[in-house]
Amino acid sequence: MRQRYVVAWVVLFVAINAAAVWYLRDRMSDPPVPAGSSTRPAPATTQPDDAPSDDGGPISGPVLLGGAEDGSVLRLTRGDCVVGTNATAWVSPDREPPAEVEIPGLVEALAVGRTGEGWRLIGADADCEVTAWSSDSLAGDRWRSVEVAREAWYLDPEVATRVVSPKGVVPLPDDCAATGLQEVRLQVYVVCADGRALVAERATREFTQLVDAVQVEALAVDAAGSQAQLTSVPQCVAGLRVARGRRILDEHCFGNDRAPLGIVWTGDTLVAQIGYELVDNAGGEWAARG
Repeated sequence: MRQRYVVAWVVLFVAINAAAVWYLRDRMSDPPVPAGSSTRPAPATTQPDDAPSDDGGPISGPVLLGGAEDGSVLRLTRGDCVVGTNATAWVSPDREPPAEVEIPGLVEALAVGRTGEGWRLIGADADCEVTAWSSDSLAGDRWRSVEVAREAWYLDPEVATRVVSPKGVVPLPDDCAATGLQEVRLQVYVVCADGRALVAERATREFTQLVDAVQVEALAVDAAGSQAQLTSVPQCVAGLRVARGRRILDEHCFGNDRAPLGIVWTGDTLVAQIGYELVDNAGGEWAARG
């Protein structure tokens, strides 16, 4: 009788072990997603990292874009003064393909905008010292170093989780690693690497999450408050959502084979960097420049 019990226990032990192995193999091959969690798709692209851009040079994101009312765009890859990766700059006249321009001493781009008849740029040199440059015209063919404007906001060249304001460094909430920054009237907007977007009043310098901004890769806000969000979700890797308040003005999907890298307003027209192509909706439909 005792021997019969021993055999039964051996059979039961083998069965339990087989079930455990099957369960672990199934869980490891398809791990569960915790309730309430959010997964962000990696920006999809059919092109390799060193694929040519629209003007023949390599480009990767995110990018900073500056826009002018005549449709001109200044495009910059970020660069990194800490690791020594140089930023690259291009200018695209109205409806024309971008052409590379040289900005002497620029290693990392931190903010871009307009000044007078040309462009204004804040960046860092090889020593991560912050300086500013301005161009004589929107063509961007002549640049000179200038003082950083006292009222300027810009990305911190050494610490991604903070920005620099006229009153000093501002830490961003919840470990937001900033990839883009824009000043619009009394507000400052920041895009985080995890898909959030933040907004702060210049006076208070307190950032809060922007309502209805999720899975955002790049953000452009015009003077009237219209928000153009480049988004990346499983249904559309490169998508666009334009809203004013809670009213949706436009939605568009650029597809699943290119990454959303940057967006800017040029007057009433939007210009976006989608994959390695600069596109706009000046003709009523989205098309590549040139």
